[in-house]
Amino acid sequence: MAVIDQVHEVEATPLRGHDPAPALPYDPFVVPAATGATGLAPSRRRCVLSGWVCSVEGSTWDGGPVLEVGLDDGSGSICIAFLGRRAMAGLEPGRRLVVAGMVGCHRGTRIVIDPQWWLTGGQDREHDDD
Repeated sequence: MAVIDQVHEVEATPLRGHDPAPALPYDPFVVPAATGATGLAPSRRRCVLSGWVCSVEGSTWDGGPVLEVGLDDGSGSICIAFLGRRAMAGLEPGRRLVVAGMVGCHRGTRIVIDPQWWLTGGQDREHDDD
């Protein structure tokens, strides 16, 4: 049991030189301000990202449905994945989207999995359906 106690102590210790992550979840009725650019969001940190939906695709991961949404703010793009979903009302290319969650990497792609999200406004950006 001593080994397990030591592991929990190490996991709970914050990294030196890093500010503590903002508390989640955010108020669902108030859209938070973006904490950084989508293309520069640090991995393994909680952040708030804002941008335009550039793609929406359904796929499967390990046999389960996943809705993959591309989010772009002009500085770069990131994949937003909603596990267990095939579609979500209102998420379509050109819509303005704000997400809050942990940035990570999945199969070589920067990604935020199952974030809190807010649609802000209508069609904000032109999108070409190729």
